[in-house]
Amino acid sequence: MKKIILVITATFLLNFVWENAQAVLYQPHGDAWGTLVRCSTAAFGDVVLVGGIYFLLSIFLSSWRWFEVMNTKKWIALSVVSVAVAVGVEWWGLASLRWAYSDSMAIIPFVGVGVAPVAQLLLLNPLILFVSKKISL
Repeated sequence: MKKIILVITATFLLNFVWENAQAVLYQPHGDAWGTLVRCSTAAFGDVVLVGGIYFLLSIFLSSWRWFEVMNTKKWIALSVVSVAVAVGVEWWGLASLRWAYSDSMAIIPFVGVGVAPVAQLLLLNPLILFVSKKISL
């Protein structure tokens, strides 16, 4: 149970740092407190997304421990699901006006979502796996 709590905490912290770093790529959230609140909320949401990705891959790969030994199939599955979830969340957020991009956000052609939020799940999910393997209790 301690390891799960540490992995969730690491997932939150990594995403919190990313959310704050990319905050300038979104329309202003107001003052520093407003940005902190929105980035914290987004990081909690990211924890849920990462958990959902883990769950989906556990079903797809027929194992709750799929991440312990990675191979090409698992890396491809993690990458495809991460990108699909990121694009879906961005489409929803933009369509529901929950957020909007600033002019400095690079947009993925034909998809219409920002590069940074897609890169977030694509890059942080392998890092989270690495961190989870290094946490030993």
